[in-house]
Amino acid sequence: MISRLSLALCFLPILAIAQEQTLPDWVPAGITLPEPFSIVQDMTIGSTHIFIVNVADDPRDLLPEWQRVLEEAGYSLDTRMLFEQRLLFSGNGFETAQITTRASEELDGFDIQIDAKQATE
Repeated sequence: MISRLSLALCFLPILAIAQEQTLPDWVPAGITLPEPFSIVQDMTIGSTHIFIVNVADDPRDLLPEWQRVLEEAGYSLDTRMLFEQRLLFSGNGFETAQITTRASEELDGFDIQIDAKQATE
């Protein structure tokens, strides 16, 4: 007979994969990441949020899509750093924010970093 514990242990890998694919609620709606991705860092310090994921394929081609999504959502964009694969934005509760992509220094593949500082009133 299979115990409940044995059954639960069978589902742990599935639960871990499902958890990895969840974006923090502060990430702007409509921002999608290539799957699969692995969360490297997810933290908040004061009013600053940092979320970094690792993906296998170069995500730089997603920058125009992210730009479109943010623009349509009413964010102010600063595209002067796109040549560095860095999309800066603000508004909708963010004082400053950015999405960057780069080859990973620690893992295989590429990192996508989304960070934002909440606006203070």
